[in-house]
Amino acid sequence: MLLEYYVSNFRSIYKEQSFNMIAVNSYKEMRDTNLIKYKENQSLLKSTAIYGPNASGKSTLLESLDTFRDIVLDSFKYDINDKLPITPFAFSENSKNEPTIFNIVFIENEVKYELELLVDKTRILEENLIAYPKGQPQEWYSRFYDEDTQEYEYKYSTLFKGQKKTWEKSTKKNALYLSTAINLQDDENAQLSPIYNWFKNKLTPISIHDWSDKETKELCVDNQSKKLVINFLQQAGIDIKDIEFKIEKKRNIKIKFVHSNGMSLDLSEQSDGTQKLFAFASLWLESLSSGKVLFCDELNDNLHPALVKLLVDMFNSQSNDNNAQLIFTTHETSILNQEVLRRDQVWFCERDSDLSTKIYPLSDFKPRKEYENIENSYLSGRYGAIPYFKKINSKMTLRKES
Repeated sequence: MLLEYYVSNFRSIYKEQSFNMIAVNSYKEMRDTNLIKYKENQSLLKSTAIYGPNASGKSTLLESLDTFRDIVLDSFKYDINDKLPITPFAFSENSKNEPTIFNIVFIENEVKYELELLVDKTRILEENLIAYPKGQPQEWYSRFYDEDTQEYEYKYSTLFKGQKKTWEKSTKKNALYLSTAINLQDDENAQLSPIYNWFKNKLTPISIHDWSDKETKELCVDNQSKKLVINFLQQAGIDIKDIEFKIEKKRNIKIKFVHSNGMSLDLSEQSDGTQKLFAFASLWLESLSSGKVLFCDELNDNLHPALVKLLVDMFNSQSNDNNAQLIFTTHETSILNQEVLRRDQVWFCERDSDLSTKIYPLSDFKPRKEYENIENSYLSGRYGAIPYFKKINSKMTLRKES
Protein backbone atom coordinates (compact mmCIF):
# COMPACT_ATOMS: atom_id res chain seq x y z
CA MET A 1 0.00 0.00 0.00
CA LEU A 2 1.21 3.48 -0.84
CA LEU A 3 1.34 6.06 1.95
CA GLU A 4 3.34 9.03 0.65
CA TYR A 5 5.27 10.13 -2.41
CA TYR A 6 7.56 13.14 -2.92
CA VAL A 7 9.34 14.34 -6.06
CA SER A 8 11.29 17.41 -7.14
CA ASN A 9 13.12 18.65 -10.26
CA PHE A 10 11.51 16.24 -12.70
CA ARG A 11 10.22 17.68 -15.99
CA SER A 12 7.51 20.26 -15.14
CA ILE A 13 7.93 19.62 -11.40
CA TYR A 14 10.60 21.83 -9.80
CA LYS A 15 9.99 22.48 -6.10
CA GLU A 16 9.21 19.41 -4.03
CA GLN A 17 5.67 18.20 -4.53
CA SER A 18 4.06 15.83 -2.06
CA PHE A 19 1.21 13.42 -2.63
CA ASN A 20 -0.28 10.98 -0.17
CA MET A 21 -2.94 8.32 0.28
CA ILE A 22 -3.47 9.02 3.98
CA ALA A 23 -7.08 9.67 5.01
CA VAL A 24 -8.05 12.79 6.96
CA ASN A 25 -9.05 11.49 10.38
CA SER A 26 -11.73 14.10 10.95
CA TYR A 27 -13.64 13.05 7.81
CA LYS A 28 -16.26 10.49 8.81
CA GLU A 29 -17.84 9.70 5.43
CA MET A 30 -17.63 6.34 3.61
CA ARG A 31 -15.18 4.80 6.08
CA ASP A 32 -16.49 1.28 5.50
CA THR A 33 -16.07 1.41 1.72
CA ASN A 34 -13.42 3.95 0.72
CA LEU A 35 -10.79 3.42 3.42
CA ILE A 36 -8.19 0.83 4.40
CA LYS A 37 -7.64 0.45 8.13
CA TYR A 38 -3.93 0.98 8.74
CA LYS A 39 -3.39 1.86 12.39
CA GLU A 40 -5.52 2.49 15.43
CA ASN A 41 -5.87 6.16 14.50
CA GLN A 42 -4.96 6.15 10.81
CA SER A 43 -6.52 4.89 7.57
CA LEU A 44 -5.44 4.91 3.94
CA LEU A 45 -7.44 5.82 0.84
CA LYS A 46 -8.46 3.17 -1.67
CA SER A 47 -8.51 5.64 -4.55
CA THR A 48 -7.48 9.17 -5.45
CA ALA A 49 -8.49 11.34 -8.41
CA ILE A 50 -6.21 14.10 -9.74
CA TYR A 51 -7.76 16.98 -11.70
CA GLY A 52 -6.24 19.83 -13.65
CA PRO A 53 -6.03 21.40 -17.10
CA ASN A 54 -3.99 19.98 -19.97
CA ALA A 55 -0.23 20.58 -19.60
CA SER A 56 -0.57 21.24 -15.87
CA GLY A 57 1.64 18.28 -14.88
CA LYS A 58 -0.84 15.57 -13.91
CA SER A 59 0.79 13.09 -16.26
CA THR A 60 4.25 14.22 -15.11
CA LEU A 61 3.47 13.23 -11.53
CA LEU A 62 2.58 9.70 -12.63
CA GLU A 63 5.48 9.62 -15.08
CA SER A 64 7.89 10.46 -12.24
CA LEU A 65 6.53 7.56 -10.21
CA ASP A 66 6.95 5.26 -13.21
CA THR A 67 10.54 6.48 -13.71
CA PHE A 68 11.33 5.87 -10.04
CA ARG A 69 9.98 2.34 -10.46
CA ASP A 70 12.10 1.77 -13.58
CA ILE A 71 15.29 2.87 -11.81
CA VAL A 72 14.57 0.49 -8.93
CA LEU A 73 13.85 -2.46 -11.20
CA ASP A 74 16.29 -1.98 -14.06
CA SER A 75 19.25 0.20 -13.10
CA PHE A 76 21.45 -2.84 -12.44
CA LYS A 77 21.16 -3.59 -16.19
CA TYR A 78 22.50 -0.19 -17.26
CA ASP A 79 25.86 0.09 -18.96
CA ILE A 80 28.11 2.29 -16.85
CA ASN A 81 27.90 5.10 -19.43
CA ASP A 82 24.11 4.97 -19.79
CA LYS A 83 22.20 8.08 -18.76
CA LEU A 84 19.55 7.86 -16.07
CA PRO A 85 16.01 8.45 -17.43
CA ILE A 86 15.41 11.88 -15.90
CA THR A 87 14.82 15.37 -17.30
CA PRO A 88 15.27 18.30 -14.88
CA PHE A 89 12.91 21.27 -14.80
CA ALA A 90 13.58 23.37 -17.91
CA PHE A 91 12.53 26.89 -16.85
CA SER A 92 15.31 27.58 -14.37
CA GLU A 93 19.02 28.20 -14.71
CA ASN A 94 19.68 26.35 -11.45
CA SER A 95 17.65 23.19 -12.01
CA LYS A 96 20.07 21.53 -14.44
CA ASN A 97 22.73 21.57 -11.70
CA GLU A 98 20.39 20.30 -8.99
CA PRO A 99 19.47 16.67 -8.32
CA THR A 100 16.16 15.03 -9.04
CA ILE A 101 14.78 13.67 -5.78
CA PHE A 102 12.37 10.76 -5.33
CA ASN A 103 11.02 9.64 -1.98
CA ILE A 104 8.37 6.99 -1.37
CA VAL A 105 6.78 5.53 1.76
CA PHE A 106 4.84 2.28 1.44
CA ILE A 107 3.76 -0.86 3.29
CA GLU A 108 4.49 -4.41 2.25
CA ASN A 109 3.85 -7.50 4.39
CA GLU A 110 2.70 -5.17 7.20
CA VAL A 111 6.10 -3.43 7.34
CA LYS A 112 6.54 0.24 6.45
CA TYR A 113 9.50 1.22 4.24
CA GLU A 114 10.91 4.54 3.03
CA LEU A 115 13.23 4.75 0.01
CA GLU A 116 14.83 8.04 -1.05
CA LEU A 117 16.98 8.72 -4.12
CA LEU A 118 18.94 11.77 -5.25
CA VAL A 119 20.07 11.40 -8.86
CA ASP A 120 21.40 13.34 -11.78
CA LYS A 121 21.69 12.17 -15.38
CA THR A 122 24.96 10.31 -14.84
CA ARG A 123 24.87 8.85 -11.34
CA ILE A 124 23.05 8.06 -8.11
CA LEU A 125 24.08 10.79 -5.67
CA GLU A 126 22.32 9.44 -2.59
CA GLU A 127 20.31 6.35 -1.72
CA ASN A 128 18.69 5.78 1.66
CA LEU A 129 16.50 2.93 2.88
CA ILE A 130 14.62 3.03 6.18
CA ALA A 131 12.49 0.15 7.48
CA TYR A 132 9.97 0.18 10.33
CA PRO A 133 9.59 -3.54 11.16
CA LYS A 134 8.52 -2.81 14.74
CA GLY A 135 7.17 0.68 14.25
CA GLN A 136 10.50 2.35 14.96
CA PRO A 137 12.81 3.53 12.14
CA GLN A 138 15.85 1.43 11.23
CA GLU A 139 18.13 3.01 8.60
CA TRP A 140 19.27 -0.23 6.98
CA TYR A 141 21.73 1.47 4.67
CA SER A 142 22.70 4.83 3.22
CA ARG A 143 24.90 5.64 0.26
CA PHE A 144 26.37 9.07 -0.45
CA TYR A 145 28.60 10.35 -3.27
CA ASP A 146 31.36 12.62 -1.96
CA GLU A 147 32.18 15.22 -4.62
CA ASP A 148 35.56 15.97 -3.00
CA THR A 149 36.87 12.41 -2.90
CA GLN A 150 34.75 11.26 -5.86
CA GLU A 151 33.98 8.12 -3.88
CA TYR A 152 30.83 6.63 -2.36
CA GLU A 153 30.42 6.43 1.39
CA TYR A 154 28.22 3.63 2.76
CA LYS A 155 26.70 3.27 6.20
CA TYR A 156 24.93 0.14 7.44
CA SER A 157 22.71 -0.71 10.37
CA THR A 158 23.70 -3.76 12.41
CA LEU A 159 20.15 -4.95 11.72
CA PHE A 160 20.79 -5.07 7.97
CA LYS A 161 21.99 -8.50 6.84
CA GLY A 162 23.60 -9.88 3.68
CA GLN A 163 26.77 -9.65 1.63
CA LYS A 164 27.01 -5.90 2.03
CA LYS A 165 30.59 -5.38 0.81
CA THR A 166 30.13 -7.66 -2.20
CA TRP A 167 27.02 -5.77 -3.27
CA GLU A 168 28.78 -2.46 -2.64
CA LYS A 169 31.71 -3.32 -4.93
CA SER A 170 29.35 -4.48 -7.68
CA THR A 171 27.14 -1.36 -7.66
CA LYS A 172 27.79 0.94 -10.61
CA LYS A 173 27.56 4.71 -10.32
CA ASN A 174 24.26 4.79 -12.25
CA ALA A 175 22.69 1.76 -10.54
CA LEU A 176 20.88 1.40 -7.24
CA TYR A 177 22.48 -0.56 -4.45
CA LEU A 178 19.03 -2.09 -3.89
CA SER A 179 18.69 -3.15 -7.53
CA THR A 180 22.23 -4.60 -7.61
CA ALA A 181 21.90 -6.50 -4.32
CA ILE A 182 18.60 -8.09 -5.33
CA ASN A 183 20.07 -9.43 -8.54
CA LEU A 184 23.16 -10.84 -6.79
CA GLN A 185 21.56 -12.40 -3.73
CA ASP A 186 20.60 -16.08 -3.64
CA ASP A 187 17.97 -15.90 -0.91
CA GLU A 188 14.53 -14.93 -2.24
CA ASN A 189 13.39 -14.27 1.35
CA ALA A 190 16.22 -11.82 2.13
CA GLN A 191 15.47 -8.46 3.74
CA LEU A 192 15.46 -6.47 0.49
CA SER A 193 13.14 -8.81 -1.44
CA PRO A 194 9.81 -7.41 -0.17
CA ILE A 195 10.89 -3.90 -1.18
CA TYR A 196 11.97 -4.85 -4.69
CA ASN A 197 8.94 -7.12 -5.17
CA TRP A 198 6.58 -4.33 -4.13
CA PHE A 199 7.93 -2.13 -6.92
CA LYS A 200 7.84 -5.05 -9.35
CA ASN A 201 4.51 -6.69 -8.53
CA LYS A 202 2.39 -4.13 -6.68
CA LEU A 203 3.24 -0.69 -8.05
CA THR A 204 1.64 -0.89 -11.52
CA PRO A 205 1.47 1.83 -14.19
CA ILE A 206 -1.14 1.53 -16.93
CA SER A 207 -2.16 3.50 -19.99
CA ILE A 208 -5.76 3.23 -21.12
CA HIS A 209 -4.66 4.37 -24.61
CA ASP A 210 -2.71 1.29 -25.62
CA TRP A 211 -3.55 -1.46 -23.18
CA SER A 212 -3.49 -4.86 -24.91
CA ASP A 213 -6.39 -7.33 -24.70
CA LYS A 214 -3.99 -10.30 -24.68
CA GLU A 215 -4.21 -10.92 -20.91
CA THR A 216 -8.01 -10.85 -20.86
CA LYS A 217 -8.15 -13.27 -23.78
CA GLU A 218 -5.88 -15.61 -21.81
CA LEU A 219 -8.25 -15.40 -18.83
CA CYS A 220 -11.17 -16.49 -21.00
CA VAL A 221 -9.51 -19.86 -21.69
CA ASP A 222 -10.01 -20.77 -18.02
CA ASN A 223 -13.68 -21.33 -17.14
CA GLN A 224 -13.57 -19.77 -13.67
CA SER A 225 -11.63 -16.73 -14.84
CA LYS A 226 -13.97 -16.35 -17.80
CA LYS A 227 -16.93 -16.09 -15.43
CA LEU A 228 -15.19 -13.21 -13.64
CA VAL A 229 -14.62 -11.41 -16.94
CA ILE A 230 -18.28 -11.88 -17.92
CA ASN A 231 -19.43 -10.61 -14.54
CA PHE A 232 -17.11 -7.61 -14.87
CA LEU A 233 -18.57 -6.74 -18.28
CA GLN A 234 -22.15 -7.28 -17.09
CA GLN A 235 -21.60 -4.92 -14.18
CA ALA A 236 -20.50 -2.35 -16.74
CA GLY A 237 -23.83 -2.75 -18.57
CA ILE A 238 -22.51 -4.79 -21.49
CA ASP A 239 -25.11 -7.14 -23.00
CA ILE A 240 -23.24 -10.43 -22.73
CA LYS A 241 -24.35 -13.93 -21.75
CA ASP A 242 -21.21 -15.91 -22.51
CA ILE A 243 -17.79 -15.73 -24.15
CA GLU A 244 -16.69 -18.21 -26.81
CA PHE A 245 -13.02 -18.66 -27.63
CA LYS A 246 -10.96 -20.42 -30.25
CA ILE A 247 -7.19 -20.95 -30.02
CA GLU A 248 -5.60 -20.46 -33.41
CA LYS A 249 -1.98 -20.72 -34.61
CA LYS A 250 0.76 -19.27 -32.37
CA ARG A 251 -1.77 -19.28 -29.52
CA ASN A 252 -3.72 -16.44 -31.03
CA ILE A 253 -7.06 -16.49 -29.18
CA LYS A 254 -10.18 -15.46 -31.08
CA ILE A 255 -13.03 -14.17 -28.91
CA LYS A 256 -16.77 -13.97 -29.57
CA PHE A 257 -19.40 -12.41 -27.32
CA VAL A 258 -22.67 -14.34 -26.94
CA HIS A 259 -25.40 -11.75 -26.41
CA SER A 260 -28.73 -12.16 -24.59
CA ASN A 261 -30.55 -12.82 -27.87
CA GLY A 262 -28.24 -15.77 -28.59
CA MET A 263 -26.30 -13.95 -31.34
CA SER A 264 -22.50 -14.31 -31.36
CA LEU A 265 -20.31 -11.44 -32.54
CA ASP A 266 -16.53 -11.19 -32.81
CA LEU A 267 -14.77 -8.97 -30.33
CA SER A 268 -13.68 -6.81 -33.28
CA GLU A 269 -17.35 -6.09 -34.06
CA GLN A 270 -18.01 -4.64 -30.61
CA SER A 271 -17.90 -0.90 -29.94
CA ASP A 272 -14.56 0.80 -29.21
CA GLY A 273 -15.64 1.34 -25.62
CA THR A 274 -16.54 -2.32 -25.15
CA GLN A 275 -13.25 -3.45 -26.68
CA LYS A 276 -11.33 -1.10 -24.41
CA LEU A 277 -13.25 -2.31 -21.35
CA PHE A 278 -12.58 -5.94 -22.28
CA ALA A 279 -8.87 -5.18 -22.74
CA PHE A 280 -8.28 -3.89 -19.24
CA ALA A 281 -10.78 -6.18 -17.45
CA SER A 282 -7.87 -8.53 -16.68
CA LEU A 283 -5.84 -5.72 -15.16
CA TRP A 284 -8.71 -4.46 -13.00
CA LEU A 285 -9.55 -7.97 -11.78
CA GLU A 286 -5.92 -8.90 -11.16
CA SER A 287 -5.23 -5.61 -9.35
CA LEU A 288 -8.18 -6.08 -7.02
CA SER A 289 -7.30 -9.70 -6.29
CA SER A 290 -3.58 -9.02 -5.73
CA GLY A 291 -3.80 -5.73 -3.84
CA LYS A 292 -1.91 -3.68 -6.43
CA VAL A 293 -1.29 0.07 -6.40
CA LEU A 294 -2.60 0.96 -9.84
CA PHE A 295 -1.78 4.37 -11.29
CA CYS A 296 -3.56 5.33 -14.47
CA ASP A 297 -3.34 8.43 -16.66
CA GLU A 298 -6.58 9.78 -18.17
CA LEU A 299 -8.98 7.16 -16.92
CA ASN A 300 -11.82 8.97 -18.69
CA ASP A 301 -10.37 8.36 -22.18
CA ASN A 302 -13.18 7.07 -24.48
CA LEU A 303 -15.17 5.86 -21.48
CA HIS A 304 -18.71 6.86 -20.51
CA PRO A 305 -18.88 8.83 -17.22
CA ALA A 306 -21.02 6.08 -15.66
CA LEU A 307 -18.34 3.54 -16.56
CA VAL A 308 -15.61 5.66 -14.98
CA LYS A 309 -17.71 5.78 -11.82
CA LEU A 310 -18.16 2.00 -11.87
CA LEU A 311 -14.40 1.40 -12.23
CA VAL A 312 -13.67 3.71 -9.32
CA ASP A 313 -16.46 2.13 -7.25
CA MET A 314 -14.83 -1.29 -7.69
CA PHE A 315 -11.90 0.02 -5.66
CA ASN A 316 -14.10 2.01 -3.26
CA SER A 317 -15.93 -1.10 -2.15
CA GLN A 318 -16.05 -3.49 0.78
CA SER A 319 -15.35 -6.25 -1.76
CA ASN A 320 -11.90 -4.68 -2.27
CA ASP A 321 -10.61 -6.60 0.75
CA ASN A 322 -7.05 -7.02 -0.57
CA ASN A 323 -6.37 -3.30 -0.10
CA ALA A 324 -5.82 -2.44 -3.76
CA GLN A 325 -5.39 1.27 -4.48
CA LEU A 326 -6.19 3.33 -7.57
CA ILE A 327 -4.51 6.65 -8.42
CA PHE A 328 -5.78 8.25 -11.60
CA THR A 329 -5.84 11.50 -13.53
CA THR A 330 -9.06 12.49 -15.22
CA HIS A 331 -11.13 15.32 -16.69
CA GLU A 332 -14.38 13.52 -15.82
CA THR A 333 -16.06 15.83 -13.28
CA SER A 334 -19.30 13.85 -12.87
CA ILE A 335 -17.63 11.74 -10.15
CA LEU A 336 -16.63 14.92 -8.28
CA ASN A 337 -19.40 14.46 -5.76
CA GLN A 338 -19.52 13.30 -2.18
CA GLU A 339 -21.43 10.12 -3.04
CA VAL A 340 -18.44 8.72 -4.98
CA LEU A 341 -15.31 10.26 -3.45
CA ARG A 342 -14.47 11.45 0.03
CA ARG A 343 -13.21 15.00 0.31
CA ASP A 344 -9.65 13.73 0.89
CA GLN A 345 -9.72 11.58 -2.28
CA VAL A 346 -9.51 14.58 -4.63
CA TRP A 347 -6.29 16.36 -5.64
CA PHE A 348 -5.58 19.19 -8.05
CA CYS A 349 -2.69 20.10 -10.32
CA GLU A 350 -1.83 23.45 -11.92
CA ARG A 351 1.13 25.52 -13.13
CA ASP A 352 2.60 28.07 -10.71
CA SER A 353 3.84 31.54 -11.68
CA ASP A 354 7.29 30.12 -12.55
CA LEU A 355 5.61 27.54 -14.86
CA SER A 356 6.34 24.68 -12.46
CA THR A 357 3.74 22.11 -11.46
CA LYS A 358 1.94 22.50 -8.15
CA ILE A 359 -0.05 19.64 -6.59
CA TYR A 360 -2.47 20.15 -3.72
CA PRO A 361 -5.47 18.38 -2.10
CA LEU A 362 -9.10 19.46 -2.02
CA SER A 363 -8.95 19.17 1.78
CA ASP A 364 -6.85 22.38 1.84
CA PHE A 365 -10.08 24.24 1.04
CA LYS A 366 -12.01 22.65 3.92
CA PRO A 367 -15.12 21.79 1.86
CA ARG A 368 -18.24 21.21 3.92
CA LYS A 369 -19.45 17.64 4.24
CA GLU A 370 -22.54 16.88 2.12
CA TYR A 371 -23.41 20.55 1.58
CA GLU A 372 -20.77 21.68 -0.89
CA ASN A 373 -21.22 20.84 -4.57
CA ILE A 374 -17.60 20.02 -5.34
CA GLU A 375 -18.10 19.65 -9.09
CA ASN A 376 -19.71 23.10 -9.41
CA SER A 377 -17.13 24.67 -7.14
CA TYR A 378 -14.30 23.19 -9.19
CA LEU A 379 -15.76 24.23 -12.54
CA SER A 380 -16.39 27.75 -11.24
CA GLY A 381 -12.69 28.05 -10.36
CA ARG A 382 -12.89 27.99 -6.56
CA TYR A 383 -10.11 25.41 -6.27
CA GLY A 384 -8.02 26.58 -9.24
CA ALA A 385 -6.58 23.90 -11.55
CA ILE A 386 -8.88 24.77 -14.46
CA PRO A 387 -7.93 26.10 -17.92
CA TYR A 388 -8.26 29.80 -18.64
CA PHE A 389 -8.79 30.81 -22.26
CA LYS A 390 -8.31 34.14 -23.95
CA LYS A 391 -11.26 35.65 -25.75
CA ILE A 392 -11.31 34.83 -29.47
CA ASN A 393 -10.82 38.19 -31.14
CA SER A 394 -9.32 37.30 -34.51
CA LYS A 395 -10.18 35.08 -37.44
CA MET A 396 -8.90 31.51 -37.39
CA THR A 397 -8.80 31.11 -41.19
CA LEU A 398 -5.56 29.86 -42.68
CA ARG A 399 -4.30 31.80 -45.68
CA LYS A 400 -1.65 30.52 -48.05
CA GLU A 401 0.96 32.94 -49.26
CA SER A 402 0.82 33.44 -53.02
